[in-house]
Amino acid sequence: SLPRADAFEAFVRGLLNTGPKGDDSGRLRFLHEAARLDPTWVEPVFALGQTYFSHRDCDSALLWLSRVPPATSYGPEASFDAGICHLLRNDPGRAEAAFAGLLELARQGANGASEMPEVLNNVGVARMRLGKDSEAQADLERAVELDPAVGDYWFNLGLARLRAGDAEGAMQPFREPARG
Repeated sequence: SLPRADAFEAFVRGLLNTGPKGDDSGRLRFLHEAARLDPTWVEPVFALGQTYFSHRDCDSALLWLSRVPPATSYGPEASFDAGICHLLRNDPGRAEAAFAGLLELARQGANGASEMPEVLNNVGVARMRLGKDSEAQADLERAVELDPAVGDYWFNLGLARLRAGDAEGAMQPFREPARG
């Protein structure tokens, strides 16, 4: 269904409102108004989450990102950003849940999702922080397999192997980015 006209106007004003570098107060004011006027409309809710996330204000971002239904076109990105916020807040359990949910969507082919190495990397980091070393290694090995050009994936795989007590196995991932 179409959003209310006044909510749409506030939303557009919010998207177009650009203050001085780093000042999103006008944008946030209009987006909050759009979300208030039409609480069932997901676009302003997602835009609010994204705006707060861009400033690494994870407490505020999570309030809005959690209101984005996973089955919407914005759901995967909202879940990904929420997972990042949970990692930044050192809450690996919630981060794991967010990224595991995205992996499940990918397995189901929902919303055109496919297996994404950045999601595998992040769920691997969350699982490593939770002490789930074998699961973390499997996730990170798959991330490296899907996109071997990203040095962070190699580093995280080496770290996971090192944490699991495999110092010799950790050396190859630590050396790999230097070859590229």
